[in-house]
Amino acid sequence: MPDGVKINTDEAITVVTVNYNTADFVGLLLESLRLLTKGPYRVIICDNGSKSKDLQNLKALCKDEDNIELIFNQQSVNGSIGHGEALDMLAFKIETPFFVVVDSDAVFLHKDWDAIWLSRINDKVKAIGTEASGNKPKDFPTLYAVLYETNSFRKIDSSFLPN
Repeated sequence: MPDGVKINTDEAITVVTVNYNTADFVGLLLESLRLLTKGPYRVIICDNGSKSKDLQNLKALCKDEDNIELIFNQQSVNGSIGHGEALDMLAFKIETPFFVVVDSDAVFLHKDWDAIWLSRINDKVKAIGTEASGNKPKDFPTLYAVLYETNSFRKIDSSFLPN
């Protein structure tokens, strides 16, 4: 590993996402995590005030999973600001050395994606993720999926709110 940084890929990472009427997509995300993640992980999902049927679907997806925490939040505003507020709240709940912010409608497609991303973290690189493309609004607070070193993220006192 460059710069003398040693990463223990056996340490759990936390994957966080925000659901707003996207439970079907969250189900696909959870399946991709189960099948393609190498190391231990936990998931925290913030439901941002979904409709009753979607919320029931989300609860059903998570009910038998020990590594998934479901949080209920009634967002104060809609859109990217409400999404950013939920991500900021989730960032304070992280207890693992690394966390991944992922859009609820994204899936991982590469086996051992987590080990690959963790292998690229070093003294100079404290975050790694996917590139933005497509038609996401320019003020959208995240880029599909990004892995952060938790302590570095907290040190810079960052926020997921759009500028």
